[in-house]
Amino acid sequence: MLWLALHFPDLPLEVFTRGTTAPDSLIVSEGQGREQRVLRANTAATRLGIAPGMRVSAALALANGLRALQRDEPAEHNALERLAAWSGQYSSLVHVVAPQTLLLEVGGSLRLFRDLPSLLARIEFGIAELGYAAQLSVAPTPLAATWLARAGRDADITDDARLVSALAELPLAVLELAPGSRARLDGMGLKRVGDCLRLPRAGLAKRFGPEFLLKLDRALGRVPDPREAFMPAASFTSRLELPGTVENVQGLTFALHRLVLELCGELRARAAGVMQLALTLLHPKAQATLIELGLVAPTRDPKHLIELFRERLAQCELPEAVETLVLGAQSLLPLATPNIDLFGACPESAETAAVLIERLRARLGQQTVQSLAVVAEHRPERAYTHTSAKAAPLPVAHGGERPFWLLPEPVPLELDGDQPLIGSALQLESGAERIESGWWDEGDIGRDYFVARNRAGECYWIFRELKPAGRWWLHGIFG
Repeated sequence: MLWLALHFPDLPLEVFTRGTTAPDSLIVSEGQGREQRVLRANTAATRLGIAPGMRVSAALALANGLRALQRDEPAEHNALERLAAWSGQYSSLVHVVAPQTLLLEVGGSLRLFRDLPSLLARIEFGIAELGYAAQLSVAPTPLAATWLARAGRDADITDDARLVSALAELPLAVLELAPGSRARLDGMGLKRVGDCLRLPRAGLAKRFGPEFLLKLDRALGRVPDPREAFMPAASFTSRLELPGTVENVQGLTFALHRLVLELCGELRARAAGVMQLALTLLHPKAQATLIELGLVAPTRDPKHLIELFRERLAQCELPEAVETLVLGAQSLLPLATPNIDLFGACPESAETAAVLIERLRARLGQQTVQSLAVVAEHRPERAYTHTSAKAAPLPVAHGGERPFWLLPEPVPLELDGDQPLIGSALQLESGAERIESGWWDEGDIGRDYFVARNRAGECYWIFRELKPAGRWWLHGIFG
């Protein structure tokens, strides 16, 4: 097996900043009162001389306009789980190592993504698109990959022979030992993992307990390292805090793009698509703005979803500035990967029509663009209905020809004796199709329908009433 560790050192900061391209000077702090210290500082704050470990009071005195936010650990945990669900498109086995690391078993994915460098480049690019920065390290064991990533090592160790030498150079801080154990190691002059590997095992176990040796053995692959696989939630919900309030819908596009990419990555991992999406815009004081998106067919195409949301946002009037975006999809539907034609042909398909319908609905409104659906009814004027959902092809549930253009109401025809007229006398081209129905709902009809044509070649669908007999009516026109 081959393990990839994704370590997110700036996760406490990125949960606040990934909604914008150029945030103001910002720090994330932890602690309380006078002991509150800087945990992470963004690039703009770092340029002002602010560094992790500095007192927040000193940082605020050093930089005018500096924003200081308290660390949000629940948001970090949620972001790490969302990243784990997104990572499932690159590995079938993902583990969450709280608070800032993910583990992916990528040995079985190399053939699918050509080779290890291609896979790593693809993952790194995708993470950056989501607004995060990760340290990627590869090793034959999950714990070794975790330690290398925590140490900031760009390692791609694919065999056991190089594992011992790579781990020996790591500082003991990557083991995340208890403060007492760390102090004893410092007192013995042990600074690196290799220093411990050179000591007698019995002595290490006596001083630091069997758990310390178990960590070393698991990192070196000497004993198994069982872990619980991550299982994503049945639905999708992702929340993105904006660094500051946004007063116009155009300013929301960048943040929305990242949420949609996050969704589509998870959908690829599940071989799924969505037909219903809800985007909630949260305001400081006003009631939340809800934008619902209904699709004709399941999809996981990020470009298409972003275009639809842009159309809907363009029609939205904000009651107040937006401070948070929440994207949700309650139902994730199976969606197979489309087949690729052997010769590269790209025939028109139902998917192309679905995309057009969805864009029209996003721009014109859900009720403006509708489909036809059949109804189990013999009376032609009641045999179909309008629906906002995608309708199946209209089946032919009768024996005669029917036009697609039916008049809203039948129109009485002029007669020349017993001959119906439309410009000229109509010649009947088909035998009668008799329809007798509706006695149970006071819509009783009795009609004989014919296909008829005049001298100009125009084709019509007409009928003659049975009760009272002899009256002719025009009901439809053939194209």
